[in-house]
Amino acid sequence: MPLNIDQLIKAHYFQFLDLAISPDDQQALAVFGNYDVPEEHYSMDIKNRSLWRIQLCNGEMTELAPRDEDAHSPCWSPDGNRIAYLSRRSGHTELWVMDTDGSSTCQATEFGILTYNPFGGGRVLWSPAERYIAYATVPNGNRRRLAARAHEARLQRIMVRSPKIDKQYESVARRPVGFESAIYVYDCQTSENKQFISCADNEIVLHCWSSNAKRLIVQLGSELKEFDISSGDMRMIYAGPSGLIRNKVDTIQLARVTEDCVEVGTIVDTIFTRTHSIKVEKQSLQLHAWSHDGTRLFGLTRDGVTTALAAIDLKTSRVENLTPSERVASTPRSLHESDGVVFPYQGPSDPPELWLQRSGGQLKKLSGFYNFLAGTPLPQCRVVHYPSGNWTIEAIVVYPLDYEPGKKSPTLVYLHGGPERCVQASFSELISARAESAAHYLATAGYAVLLPNFRGSTGYGREFEQELGDYQIVQNPFLDVMAGIDWIVAQGIADPNRLGIYGCSYGGWLAAWTVSQSKAFKGAVATLGRYDLLSRDRMARQPFYSLRPNRRGSAHPEVRWFQPNIYKKLSPVEHIERISTPMLLIETEPEHRAHDAVPLYNGLCATGNEVFYVRYPQAFHNGGWKDEYKRDYSNRLVAWFDHCLQAKPLPNWFEQDKISEL
Repeated sequence: MPLNIDQLIKAHYFQFLDLAISPDDQQALAVFGNYDVPEEHYSMDIKNRSLWRIQLCNGEMTELAPRDEDAHSPCWSPDGNRIAYLSRRSGHTELWVMDTDGSSTCQATEFGILTYNPFGGGRVLWSPAERYIAYATVPNGNRRRLAARAHEARLQRIMVRSPKIDKQYESVARRPVGFESAIYVYDCQTSENKQFISCADNEIVLHCWSSNAKRLIVQLGSELKEFDISSGDMRMIYAGPSGLIRNKVDTIQLARVTEDCVEVGTIVDTIFTRTHSIKVEKQSLQLHAWSHDGTRLFGLTRDGVTTALAAIDLKTSRVENLTPSERVASTPRSLHESDGVVFPYQGPSDPPELWLQRSGGQLKKLSGFYNFLAGTPLPQCRVVHYPSGNWTIEAIVVYPLDYEPGKKSPTLVYLHGGPERCVQASFSELISARAESAAHYLATAGYAVLLPNFRGSTGYGREFEQELGDYQIVQNPFLDVMAGIDWIVAQGIADPNRLGIYGCSYGGWLAAWTVSQSKAFKGAVATLGRYDLLSRDRMARQPFYSLRPNRRGSAHPEVRWFQPNIYKKLSPVEHIERISTPMLLIETEPEHRAHDAVPLYNGLCATGNEVFYVRYPQAFHNGGWKDEYKRDYSNRLVAWFDHCLQAKPLPNWFEQDKISEL
């Protein structure tokens, strides 16, 4: 049986958010979840995370805490017999402890705060001697929540604005009144829960315990400090650029990425002494873990659609990608007793699973979370390259499930958001129906999908990103989209008479702008976009095209006030008379309140263009896409493109609205 929407929704939930390896390297704890929760929960860092135990020898999986607990930040005890983690099992987030089989569950803390998550995204660390559990908190709430509360309170008062007042308010929003970051230590013997460090300027980052289990190394801004939990004494270790910390018996090792190299060295008496300097490209490397013996570093390198697992050998100064191109690795975690690393790994047609890479060995799959898809045919995907002007554009093609070479297919082009994002060779991304491509589902319905990384996308260097400058934020990406259409038609994949286009966020804007410049498309879907840029940006302190240096170039940051005709070129609503492509506009409640799609909808109605508007009331730009919305979005895309590209009538449900019940 072909892939169905229920399978895709189930698959989309299992996204790796965190990973912890047991001290004996025999088991792993994995946190799964996504951001499809109500906005009021999302803003308080309350998600739908679940905690699972995986036997690395045979892939056996056990759910230890379900998604309604929002369990996360797991940590093994040093003997591997217990697990500390954060959970909302009691109704609000607290520190919990359980045995590794999920039994003997015990709530360790009692903050009792119901309105926000006092732990934020903090880390949990069990001390080497097993007596203490350290964790980071934001006791008064995270910055976003405190700023929102201050804004809500401000709206209840008579408002006075001036440039000076606005500047003061922005400063408060960045560093809201009442913000606090703290380190607590829970004593497993006495059940005492004690605060040790508090800071109002920076969020405190937990790094590691000392080998004697009496001192903690933490980071406050650019400073590394060590404090003694017995005496409360604190001393400065180091001030400067930080990174990965490894605490040996008598030495602290630091690995960090600078402008063009990885620096590794030791910290003694606040002085960093460099022992290795290895040439790398900073934009493409993130460090994640030390090897068990400190001779290698593991990280991720980014190159377009590829994110590879990388190892840096400190003996030879060699940087090596351990996984091939056109696939995506994430969150590597080193084994504790051998030279190996465990990490989630996936391809465009291969669901993410845990994999093991040992030094000099082959990749080995460890888990089977997606076994429920076994026997289900998945669409073929291919990474392609095509010319556009002086550039080579990388893209992914998802072929129809029943694709036959030489047979021309109805074809859609999907435009990603950002614009400084990038479509990756990721199964999780290609199945996503939370206002994203849903490419696998569309391919199952008979469509080819082209997903180009047009100019401005990340992963291709600074010059590529800077192609958005000088008011070219939609013009240059448009050229790459049209070059992609020419290429896929020339390849004999696409039927030039059955082309559609759709996109999300910036991609929604670009999709609407594209159909105002080209008659090539028979149908379009624009989701969560901005379409009246002049009006929208006049409401903002800084215009969208000027938010980042790569978008601005030599353009004037305030042209919206002094030369509006230049700015109007960027707005689809200013070209409304040139749009003849039938359009489906989709947005959530926040975009609806900002009137993002309404002007475009009204304009298309005025010109007599076929247009539909759909609003998902409980979702928002970055989340809240519950299963009902994902199912509706996926089926609506298929129905709309079937109608526009293949002349099929719209199903009755497509035009149903609750207004009939009023």
